[in-house]
Amino acid sequence: MSNLAPELPEILPEALEAARVTTNEWRRADTLRELAPQLPESLLPQALEAARAITDESDRAHALTGLAAHWPEILPKALEAARAITNEWSRADALSELAPQLPEILPEAMEAARALTDQSSRGDAFRKLAPHLPESLLPQALDMTRAITDQSDRVHALSELAPQLPEILPEALEAARAITDQSSRAYALRKLTSQLPEILPEALEAAWVISDNRDRAHALINLAPQLPEILPEALEAARVMSNNRDRAHALSELAPQLPEILPEALKAARAISDNRDRAHALSKLAPHLPQILPEALELVQANNEWSRPYALEKLARHLPESLLPQALEVARAITDESNRAYALSGLTPHFPQILPEALEVARELTDESSRAYALSTLAPHCPQSLLPEVLETARAIQSEYYRAYAFSGLIENSNFSLQHDVSLWQEFLHTLACRDRQQFLRDLVNLSPTIISLGGKEALAAIVEAIQDVSRWWP
Repeated sequence: MSNLAPELPEILPEALEAARVTTNEWRRADTLRELAPQLPESLLPQALEAARAITDESDRAHALTGLAAHWPEILPKALEAARAITNEWSRADALSELAPQLPEILPEAMEAARALTDQSSRGDAFRKLAPHLPESLLPQALDMTRAITDQSDRVHALSELAPQLPEILPEALEAARAITDQSSRAYALRKLTSQLPEILPEALEAAWVISDNRDRAHALINLAPQLPEILPEALEAARVMSNNRDRAHALSELAPQLPEILPEALKAARAISDNRDRAHALSKLAPHLPQILPEALELVQANNEWSRPYALEKLARHLPESLLPQALEVARAITDESNRAYALSGLTPHFPQILPEALEVARELTDESSRAYALSTLAPHCPQSLLPEVLETARAIQSEYYRAYAFSGLIENSNFSLQHDVSLWQEFLHTLACRDRQQFLRDLVNLSPTIISLGGKEALAAIVEAIQDVSRWWP
């Protein structure tokens, strides 16, 4: 219902009531946060009442802090709710969210963060607070950060304070150097390079001594944008990867900066024994090597039929129109009728000229679930001229559930209108009502322009009221 509110602001009271009667308190809190930006001042007391009625203290604070972001006058109540949270992590998180609007509670938020026993959570809380701390609190924040015993967490927290306390950068660097895990040390040093560019050589050395080939290659690749001169070393690290799939992935990551290695990356991709993984690797290289698209298509054709539609869909976004005949050949060669329909459907967003053929294949599917899936994929992309045929095919599906699935795809098409046929509109609404509540509410958003056109905003409001009643009777 909150998704409908921007189109129909007068339903906000009903939306608030629906949120209030929802038994799932986490969902109620989330809905109140979604509604907050649209609420007029007259509805604030009702929203506040709905939030305060939440029994779970963390969810209650979550709702109130979300409301307070748009209605500063309820900040005291949000703060009261945050302070009442007994779970230390949830309390620290709520106080951290409120602190930017209530600078006076920053010391309290910091104290809540310091009380966290889990050091990773404490570091996360400090990182949220750091950008908002006034100069007077920085020494205290620094003391708290120094008390974090985990080296990696301490480095990350120190690096967040460093923009305001640049003098602590040497300390952060020392802590990073003391990290014993090779990959974590390399990551921490790289994180500091934006503020200490002079340590780039050291960060490079830390990356280079990582014993795990895969981690070493990725560390070097991540440093390469700042140190283009290390591209040869990153390339060497990628080359020594024993796993063909990992090597092809690393080389494809480097290829935009080293276009001359594209042939080598291509060779690594071709060496992958698994057809599906090889096709995926070639698809990643295709934007840089369009000449390999025919080869990639051949690999897709060599895939198992169940995986071929998925691989073809991923490759289709890179295909020029000149390769459409070959892609169609790959799709048409699939013997299983359902998989063939899926493959053709996956091509239609990029090659709308095959929509008539894809629709014909979908119409011939004997399995209703497959036919409904194919239609739901095709329908959003069909031109006006094909919509009557799509509608006829969808209406012929005997199972109401699968027919609703196809109808749902049709109403996503902006060219499809139910405005001039009330009986068809009633048929659609009745059929779509068999879907579960979450699916139907998504459909209702797509139907709302038609509802307003047929019956005005009053009709949409009446439907929302019915939803509210159902939610109250059967939460």
